Amino acid sequence: MKKWSLGITLLIVALFFVFFPKQAEAAVQGKNTWGFNTYERNLNGTTAYTNKPNTTYTIHGHGGGKGYTWSNKQRYLPGQFVTPLKNGQPTRVATNGKVAIYELVNPNETNITANTKMRKIGEHQGTITVRGESNGWFATDYYGNTKRMVFFKTSDLRGDKYWFVNAANAPAKDNYNALYAEAKKHLGKKYTYGAVGPQTFDCSGYTQYVFKNGIGKSIPRTAREQYNASQKISATQAKAGDLVFFNYGSGIAHVGIYIGNGTMINCQNNGVKFDNIASGYWKNYLVGYGRVANF
Repeated sequence: MKKWSLGITLLIVALFFVFFPKQAEAAVQGKNTWGFNTYERNLNGTTAYTNKPNTTYTIHGHGGGKGYTWSNKQRYLPGQFVTPLKNGQPTRVATNGKVAIYELVNPNETNITANTKMRKIGEHQGTITVRGESNGWFATDYYGNTKRMVFFKTSDLRGDKYWFVNAANAPAKDNYNALYAEAKKHLGKKYTYGAVGPQTFDCSGYTQYVFKNGIGKSIPRTAREQYNASQKISATQAKAGDLVFFNYGSGIAHVGIYIGNGTMINCQNNGVKFDNIASGYWKNYLVGYGRVANF
């Protein structure tokens, strides 16, 4: 091969890696592989959707301890119906020797909790296909084509189960950009005591509306209730998207959304606007920060 030809070949190879870099590892995927319809629900549990077999979703994390949240992060499926996929195939795990097999005492139970009652029905040694996971129990169709749902204790299994649990159980990430875009949309709107939008707001009506319409997150109605429902964090831990609370002397009386750099967006007497909380008026009444979403 001539030198110029070799040089062109090496150049093409180099350009291939520049323009076609190695793809990142795929996100965690889940699927209903039970062979029957199950139900997705909104995080508040009010609305049900049919979840058909062999529908694959990206798993974001646990939906308030109820199950796993899907691609839009606002709906969940009970964990025992979520089959974790590895390289597109249901994950298989090994037992720690001969271990017990369990079934639900109440076969109609749709959410496996810490209080769910199980009974031992046999023993198994070998590998199983994981058809779901919830509150320390792994579901499988150990009895083959009958698709009978049976369970194994998490502590009785080893291997790839850790790939599923550790990857999928991370808290779902909320979209701060969506929250901020919704918050800014209402700049300049007037303050009205007791108003919850969208034309006018009071302080907590504004924060409640923005979280609901920005990221689908339901938070309580009043500033005091929002304070009580939030995870309390220090000023050094505060980040954009956290709530910031104020007390004029008789308890929590005002709330805004912290956007970083000592600034909040809030609905006060002069309407929806940005305010500096690092100095001046608002600093004098600042109580602290609360987290109601995971950004």
